[in-house]
Formats: sequence, C-alpha cells, structure tokens
Amino acid sequence: MAGVNFPYNEPSQLRYAMVATIQFVAGINEEASGIKIRGSRNSPRKTAIFSFQQPKARKTNIRIERMRLMDDEGSFDVTDVRAQFLNGEFSGVECVYEMLTQMEFDRFMRFMERYAQETGMEFGQK
Repeated sequence: MAGVNFPYNEPSQLRYAMVATIQFVAGINEEASGIKIRGSRNSPRKTAIFSFQQPKARKTNIRIERMRLMDDEGSFDVTDVRAQFLNGEFSGVECVYEMLTQMEFDRFMRFMERYAQETGMEFGQK
C-alpha cells in the first residue's frame, strides 16, 4: 500500500540484539551453575562441561534430550546430556560439548562471552 508507513518497515529496524541463552526446552531459559572448559594447548580439541543444579525444564513433562545454545549468530545443539543422581535423588544435569576444531572453539567462546555478560558469570583459570 503506497503511502502507508508501518512502524517497522525498514530492515534495520527489524534487527534486534538477541541475548545469549541456554535452553533444554524451547522457550525456557536455563542458567548454568558451572561451566568448565578443558583442552590441550597443543590440540584444537576442547571440551566444555556444563552443570545445572535445578534446571527449570525439569518441572515440565518434556524429556531433556539436548541443550541448545543460542545467540545473535545462531544456535547449536549439544546432545551429550546426562542426569546426575546422588544417593538415588536427582542432583542436576551435566552436558558435555566436544569441539574438534579451532573454528568450533572460537564460536563457542563468542557465545560464552555473550552468555557471561548476560548472566554475570565470570571467567577464571585454575
């Protein structure tokens, strides 16, 4: 329709900054209780281990089978998801993300920088 201006009709107005989120179930953002990154300095292969003490998705009737990491660059799924039990009682969820190339690791670190900024999580080395 000529002469009609919609509030968001310019492509630049449609863009928005997506926050970095972690989800087990679509629409339910989770907060990791801990993230460890392991790897050799000599090899591009790295491993990130995510811990969740009380995932919100557990309150749903949906089985947790993957973890999705999302930010403004896109998303990637982690399928190595394990329930943790202590003395027969649920104690959390652990997810292991294997990165085989430097490119995968660089992408992961960009996500982590955004996620840390969103959640107030800090990087530290042991």
